[in-house]
Amino acid sequence: IQTVPIQKSVLMSRDNIRWFLQQLPALVDEGVLTPEAGAGLRRYYDERLGRDSRSWAFISFAILGGALIGSGIILVLAHNWEQFSRPLRALISVLPLAAAQALAAWVMRDRSDSPAWREGVAAFWVASIGSSIALISQTYNLGGTFSSFVLTWTMLSLPIVYLLRSSVATAL
Repeated sequence: IQTVPIQKSVLMSRDNIRWFLQQLPALVDEGVLTPEAGAGLRRYYDERLGRDSRSWAFISFAILGGALIGSGIILVLAHNWEQFSRPLRALISVLPLAAAQALAAWVMRDRSDSPAWREGVAAFWVASIGSSIALISQTYNLGGTFSSFVLTWTMLSLPIVYLLRSSVATAL
């Protein structure tokens, strides 16, 4: 019997691994595999699901995309900032923060298993905290030092690390 070589990437695709993991209980129940062998295969393929090199690229692009979109919005607003009234400036300053919190709530509820979503939203949320503090301080001339600004920003951003299990929020 001649075997046909199969590419490793086809065998180790996430969809194939998920399908196989769904089939494992039936294989154990029908006696094709012993319970110990089924448990060993489950451990082996669970580890493979956790180590996907494409997920790091996806996470990186999610973070980059969030940063670029946020930067574009900031540039558009900065160009027209002087024409806005103080209350409108305050509202614009807080909107990204509210959007980040709403997005984080959705991610924690529906996408908590996706590191790309968690890291991207965490980066957006941390940036929105800093920008909101800075813009409100500038709009209402609150003053303060750079060190107090950074301390306030850090303390307000600290819960994000734990809520979204984010390493990017830790780095920022």
